[in-house]
Amino acid sequence: VAYDGLTHDRKRRLHAQIVNAIEQIYANRVDEYTERLAHHAQRGEVWDKAVEYLRRAGQRAFWRGSNAEAVKWWEQALDTIDHLPDDQHKTELAIDIRLQLRVIFMLLGPLERARELTMQAQELAGCAGDRYRTARSLGYEVHTHYLAGEWDEALAAAERALALAEQDEYIDVQVTARAPLPVITMWRKGFREADKLFRSNIELLSKFDESERFDLPAFPAVYTRSLYALWLPWTGRFPESQALLDEATNIALQVAQPHDEAFKCFCACAHFDIKGEFEKAIREGKRGLAIYQSTESRSYINWVALLLGAVYAHSGRAKEGISMLADSIDQFKKVAMPIGLLQGLTLFADARYHAGDVDGCLDVAKDAVQLDQEMRVPAGHHPQLTELFGRIYSHPDQYDPERSEQCFQDAIRDAENDGLKVMIAHSHAGLGRLKRTIYKYAEAREELTQARDMYRDMDMTYFLHKAEKDLATMD
Repeated sequence: VAYDGLTHDRKRRLHAQIVNAIEQIYANRVDEYTERLAHHAQRGEVWDKAVEYLRRAGQRAFWRGSNAEAVKWWEQALDTIDHLPDDQHKTELAIDIRLQLRVIFMLLGPLERARELTMQAQELAGCAGDRYRTARSLGYEVHTHYLAGEWDEALAAAERALALAEQDEYIDVQVTARAPLPVITMWRKGFREADKLFRSNIELLSKFDESERFDLPAFPAVYTRSLYALWLPWTGRFPESQALLDEATNIALQVAQPHDEAFKCFCACAHFDIKGEFEKAIREGKRGLAIYQSTESRSYINWVALLLGAVYAHSGRAKEGISMLADSIDQFKKVAMPIGLLQGLTLFADARYHAGDVDGCLDVAKDAVQLDQEMRVPAGHHPQLTELFGRIYSHPDQYDPERSEQCFQDAIRDAENDGLKVMIAHSHAGLGRLKRTIYKYAEAREELTQARDMYRDMDMTYFLHKAEKDLATMD
């Protein structure tokens, strides 16, 4: 009641005094009082300190995984800088806070808000003649274009960012701009080229402390190793992939941030799914999903649910998997994220195949082909989808043995070009089963034997037993 009776000016001076008192009394423990200091600095109209403590409060919330709370603090900081003098420092804050906020919207969505903040930061930096912040914002622009499936635009932004970064030696900008390039390159030029970029990115990161985040959703040291481990298993290099996951796990434990642990779990889920170790894949996927749900990271919830749904379908829980996949695909459509659909439609079609719905599988697979064309994925760079068509046309409901054989042969050719040994083995196994249906037993045995030997060499026990069982039926 006494406070309510004070004049505005008296209240303002009281709050300002409280800020000074906390800073003096708790000089060695200021971080513990960050949120309180932000509150009093705002009301005390100590604008420079208000911006500082609001930013710190947002950072603390972000580190805890409280993404929605971080948005609240950082948006308040963005509003508060309007009270600062119009100078270079104010412009730099306006840019830096926007680039921090965009990280949250990469996690929470909508992606369009992240894009908007990035472009605003870029415009401010350009007008101020700030080369470093221009390069930074261009580096972050690469990520928004990448997730939106705008790969030509992503590559153009990366080229501009890297030109500035290399000229002025902004190595942190190089890290940011290069992070998504391996996946874009994989869809455009194949895994062999992407493999080189993954390795060069890890080499670049060796110049930094592993706890450097560069205002990205995950620490690059965790993100790059985990993402590499997500795709590398298709080559059959499972020990190398596992080693990358182990490294990512150790770094994630050191930085102790929820998103990094969750992203590692997501990629580990893919690793174990490809190898056929479904229980391990489910365990990793469920852990990652739980973390993302606790931090309300909606964009990543969709990704993990997509992959977990596929694992359920592979492990005999097709109905449950199809439901998760359908929900994830609907969400990717709502947020206009084609890169999620690019993966999701193939996984959804595969799940329907495992459920015995071959007609439905074919419909979804055709949608995936259309999306490949819309996103200008070159022919031959999606052998997983080609192998799926081979299975579809070898099924009694869509039986076309000539077409099926051609699909399997095309998948083998494309996978060999990219060194994707797992897909080569799957396609040989599919060809062997197809040859058995047309009574070409010698050819069937040859194909299945080749698949069996490859599965054995890659220690893919689940698929090895399936191939051995198929061979046994012809003895």
